[in-house]
Amino acid sequence: HGQIINLHRHHISIEPGSHLIIELHDISVTDQLSTKIAQQTINAYVFPITFSVNYEPNEVVHNHLYVLYASIVNNRNEVTFTSERRNEVKLLGPGRTTYVDVPVIGVTTSDEDVTPYVKLQEWPELLGRPGEEAVRIIKRQTGLEEVFVATKDTHVSKDLRYDRVCVYVDDYGIVSQIPRNG
Repeated sequence: HGQIINLHRHHISIEPGSHLIIELHDISVTDQLSTKIAQQTINAYVFPITFSVNYEPNEVVHNHLYVLYASIVNNRNEVTFTSERRNEVKLLGPGRTTYVDVPVIGVTTSDEDVTPYVKLQEWPELLGRPGEEAVRIIKRQTGLEEVFVATKDTHVSKDLRYDRVCVYVDDYGIVSQIPRNG
């Protein structure tokens, strides 16, 4: 159980016809995509949005790491809000999560001023450049703090995050994949 909240703008409207998709994922295995355990879709009208995600108890493993992801999609199937951070929940044992606030931020793909929204971005022009230089450029352009270099051997969770960019480099420290947020 929990609620979806918008921390950046308390009185922001949600487009008519939008719906909330809340997903529960197991992200315990590094270097693999997360495993979706459960999903709930409900109509989204106004913040906060109360939700409850039901899951099969036999799919939950003790000591695994579980997170909630939220997105609000309009009637054109465009994501308008998304989770802004990893929302960990404990599903078993003492200290089990019983209620959680899941913050979301607005998302846009336009070139308009998007503050405090997250703009979906990628940087193909950084291919072939030194990784640390790419990190500096992305941080300067976006203001994001979580921009880092990773090699093919680096253990990075594959959870969907719009607030970070992982810059993959080859053995020589050169950008080998197009960096992108999300």
